[in-house]
Amino acid sequence: MANWYSYNFGDPSLPGSYRKTTLPPSCTDGSTICAVYLDDTSTIPGSLSFSDVTQYIANAQATLTPQPEGNPFFVYLKSL
Repeated sequence: MANWYSYNFGDPSLPGSYRKTTLPPSCTDGSTICAVYLDDTSTIPGSLSFSDVTQYIANAQATLTPQPEGNPFFVYLKSL
């Protein structure tokens, strides 16, 4: 089952920087990672489910747009 994971702190390319949320993010774009959508159910995402979105995270940081391009988005950004 897929869930939203909010980026909290640290390296955005590491699963330990995220926590599962019960609500979808209200952010969509900006310059900082906001949340990722993963096929995982644990409080902190596992490395196997997280590895699928690492390229989307890198692309989001490079383009400052939600990823992947088009819908649905799996990586959202926010303004600080």
